[in-house]
Amino acid sequence: VYHLREGNLVYVLSGRHAGTVGRINAVNKGDVIRERSVDLSVEGVTIQTAARNVFVVGRESPAITL
Repeated sequence: VYHLREGNLVYVLSGRHAGTVGRINAVNKGDVIRERSVDLSVEGVTIQTAARNVFVVGRESPAITL
């Protein structure tokens, strides 16, 4: 089981960076108005996306291949 935690690898499912693998830098809590989001490091660039747009695939290296 892999959790949505700082340091884990995620696969971006939708959005501008769909299809890329990145490492979680931070998980930002949501509230009634804003949904939960994550800050990712993707190819040396930091991006922010909704938590619903990512799927955790591993810790140090991806546990699955596509």
